[in-house]
Amino acid sequence: MDQSTPKTSAPTPEEIDAIVAEKLRALAEADDADDHGLRCQYCGYEYDGEGKTLPQDYSCPVCERGSEAFREF
Repeated sequence: MDQSTPKTSAPTPEEIDAIVAEKLRALAEADDADDHGLRCQYCGYEYDGEGKTLPQDYSCPVCERGSEAFREF
């Protein structure tokens, strides 16, 4: 009785290229979806609240600058 494991073949270079291209496309789409918001121009902290406006009395939790320090990205 032969108990050998089933033989599998490695992907071809073309298949690897297609897989990598699909992964890169998915990553680019995810980056585009997240590529907006408000960032502190002094320390780089990204505000994760909803909308594109900060409360007037908001302070950056990292560098403690006021809401005027944030810019859209």
